[in-house]
Amino acid sequence: MSERINRRIEELFEICLRSQGELYLKAERALVSAGTDAFLFLQEQAATAADPFARVLASVLAVWVKSGGEVFERALAYIDLVEKNAARSILRTPRADSLAAALDKLFNAAVVEFLSVRLVKQPDWPQWKVAAILQYLAIEKDALTLAPLVRFASEKENRRYGQMVELTLKPFPAEDVGKAWQAEARYRGNPNPDDDPRKTSRAG
Repeated sequence: MSERINRRIEELFEICLRSQGELYLKAERALVSAGTDAFLFLQEQAATAADPFARVLASVLAVWVKSGGEVFERALAYIDLVEKNAARSILRTPRADSLAAALDKLFNAAVVEFLSVRLVKQPDWPQWKVAAILQYLAIEKDALTLAPLVRFASEKENRRYGQMVELTLKPFPAEDVGKAWQAEARYRGNPNPDDDPRKTSRAG
């Protein structure tokens, strides 16, 4: 890998890590299109990044590069289809519990880490979609989704989802949840116990 290509991949990953919304999606597309060079870099980051969320992000993107991301695209297309069908019905929006159950039935845990990352990276998601993905994460209980969950919960704009996050975390071992939150606090520096999503949701 040339130094120029390596630098560009590092830049794209940094943008992915620091951005949200359309900027994130654009950088994500560019990074997963970089092929083998990106895969090798992402594998390394998945194993060594200091930020626990960065490790999960890198792991998800590495899977996408290696597999072509077909299952991720199918999951997104399915969610879009459910939304369109609901919009034409009396409900107007999908039922979160039904969508979560359908994702589990159709994909099992194949897209759970991917959707946990998108939960963090797409803050414009409507409440029904956030609720559905949180319920899907609770069904799968994948330990690797704890870092994205804690990152999502620690953002101030997501405090309104405190009770949903608490319900999502409940099926996970309490010790694992505590370790995930401690790792997030260490990464952010100056750990603030008041930022623990479990305490926030109880207070709300």
